[in-house]
Amino acid sequence: MANIAENQIYLPDDPSISLQIRLREAISKGIWDGRFAPGDRLPATRALAKQLSIARITVSLAYEELVTTGYIQSRARSGFFVSEDAPSLLKSEDFAEEPVENAVD
Repeated sequence: MANIAENQIYLPDDPSISLQIRLREAISKGIWDGRFAPGDRLPATRALAKQLSIARITVSLAYEELVTTGYIQSRARSGFFVSEDAPSLLKSEDFAEEPVENAVD
């Protein structure tokens, strides 16, 4: 397990997409790409908000949505961590390679 530093998370520069969505996508992409491993601790909401120059509520809402979708988990008084069963590119590739049996046409 490692700590993910605030400067490891970058927001895509696309003003047509909300900050919250861009942050959610940046974190989920880091998980999919394997840069953020299961058990890694995400930055505190206050620290990440300061680093990205965005409101803390924006970070909090993005984290809560990632909890809802299973990418991260919240641990009381400890922070947010990449979920042990977070969706990942490796898992989806493994699934795609499984043979399809008893398919119905």
